[in-house]
Amino acid sequence: MQLTLLTFDQFVAGMVAQAQASSTAALNFEEGSVLLALFQAQAAQMCWLQWQNVQNLANQRLSTCTGTDCDTFGADFGFARLGATYATGNVTFSRLVTTQQALVPVGTLVKTGDGTQGFTVTLDAGNASYLADGTGLTQGWYVIAAGASSVTVPVVAVNGGTAGNVLAGTITLISAGIPYVDSVTNGAAFSNGVNAESDAAFKARFALFLPGLARGTATAVESAVASVAADLTYNVVEAVNASDATQPGNFVVAVDDGSGATPSATLALVTAAVNAVRPIGSTFNVLAASDVAATVSMTITCPTAAQKTAAIPLVQSAVAAFIEALPVGVPFPYSRIAALAYGASSAITDVTSITLNGGTADIGGGVFQVVRLATCTVS
Repeated sequence: MQLTLLTFDQFVAGMVAQAQASSTAALNFEEGSVLLALFQAQAAQMCWLQWQNVQNLANQRLSTCTGTDCDTFGADFGFARLGATYATGNVTFSRLVTTQQALVPVGTLVKTGDGTQGFTVTLDAGNASYLADGTGLTQGWYVIAAGASSVTVPVVAVNGGTAGNVLAGTITLISAGIPYVDSVTNGAAFSNGVNAESDAAFKARFALFLPGLARGTATAVESAVASVAADLTYNVVEAVNASDATQPGNFVVAVDDGSGATPSATLALVTAAVNAVRPIGSTFNVLAASDVAATVSMTITCPTAAQKTAAIPLVQSAVAAFIEALPVGVPFPYSRIAALAYGASSAITDVTSITLNGGTADIGGGVFQVVRLATCTVS
């Protein structure tokens, strides 16, 4: 329904017209008159009451809610906003002199060169360089053995969301000195940080959630998977098994969290969510999507060397953003590379020598595959 709303001046004009029509004598509505002041005060109150009514009407429907009002609306149905995820990746600690053993403590804080984004070294017991603390007082260390010049360790962003998605080579500061360690850097860009769910995404997922409550359909399964975490992409394939062979009554959910290796804990959460909505009598498999590494290379031409230097990181970011947004089961087309490059900077006049994994064919596209960027070389 279209609401009929009045402005402050319209309220005042309406009261003036009604008062004059009800009076047999001319009334004084000159600026500064008592009667006009009374009407203006009343109009201000009416504007405030009108605004309150509009807010109440907006908050009664999810489609017109914003911010925390969306959260409270969803809470009535046990439906919550997905929080931000924290970017993860690897950094390499290096040194010039290798005569002594060096220990990089789990929990070490490193930062980008401008100091705005921090990353904490995390524990990975499967890392060959990890050394546990037998006392249990710390989480242990990563060892750079005597004679070795570096060690590569996992880190997680201090701040959630896309703020932690940094370009390769931008993590260069160690917050506190580590004996016999000189520098740190990230060899690859971080791209799996995701902001908290937006209002638009929240509403779109809610539209899947409600139908899924009543029916064990593909929509119900997709809603269950989407509700596990904001950084998941997925593909639900019916009537096949985990080997992609025909199996009536079974379906497969392939998921990817953007980390390059979706952890078993995430797969367990997805399994539990799907099991809660699957149709009776059906079976299913949940598996981590198989990563197809994309190695992109190209040469760009710009009018000046300075423009080319500025355009290179823009092209790399555009390619990375596009590939990281590809869902499970969707291929990366070779022909898209040139378009991404031209769209990244208006200074680019030509894009040549384009290769994708050394060739010119599309990659990925298998129902359980997801394309993720390995390197993007722009010269």
